[in-house]
This record gives sequence, C-alpha cells and structure tokens, in this order.
Amino acid sequence: MTYKTCFFVKVTAFALLIKCSIRKYEGNLGLLHGAKNKLSTHVYWWIRQAITRPIAKKSKITRLRGSVSELVPRICEANVVLSKRLRKLPTCQEIAEAVKRDILTVGLAPERNRELISLDQLTESIICKTYQREIVAGPDETTPKQW
Repeated sequence: MTYKTCFFVKVTAFALLIKCSIRKYEGNLGLLHGAKNKLSTHVYWWIRQAITRPIAKKSKITRLRGSVSELVPRICEANVVLSKRLRKLPTCQEIAEAVKRDILTVGLAPERNRELISLDQLTESIICKTYQREIVAGPDETTPKQW
C-alpha cells in the first residue's frame, strides 16, 4: 500500500470511531493532525482542540490566549464541584489548588473573560432609557480626586 492509501484508510477509521465530533466546525483539521502523528489515542483530543480554539478566537472581540480560554471552564467546573463538596463558596486558594494553578491566575482568568459592553447599548431603568455612552465618564468629566 502506498502512503496516501494508508493515510486515507487511517483517517476513515478514525472518522468512523468519532464521527459525531468531526462533523462540527473544524474538527476535520484535528482528525488529519491525529492521523499524521499516528496516535489514535490522542485523535479525539486534537479534534476537540481544533474545534474549541477557533471558536474561542472568533467569538470575542478581545482574544484570550489559548491556555487562558481553556482555563476558564476548568475554574468554573472546579467552583461548582467544590461548592457541592464543601457546601459553601470556595475561596480562590481552594480553586487554585483544584486546578493546579497559582492564585493570581485563578483570580484574573474569569475577569479577563467578561463580556464587553457596547457604548451604543440601551440601558433601561424605571425612570428613563439611556445609552451607555451617556453614563460612562469622558476625559473632561470630573473625578473624585478633583472634588
């Protein structure tokens, strides 16, 4: 068998193995990467990476590093698990130990993942409707230090 034939057989076998994942988004790239490296046990991981990284890159205006965008769900999951186990809200130290990262990284990762607010977004209250740009102070506004 030629290299191309072997490669095609391997890709087809992997595709049948995990066909539900490769249909999504860019999972085929992960499948091809796994077939090139000849490691069937890691193909699913490469497919998942090929799917989740482009989504993380394209879904936000500000892009987080790959390691940070993968850390945020782990922190959230650890928070839920520790809350159930400890029956209280876990501290940053407890979450940091659970995800095996330092406390500063655990504290900053969710903050960096916040949704951005458009200045053209309409804010409604009981009294009136106003835009965010009318609420946010500009450079010529007085600050508490100037009072």
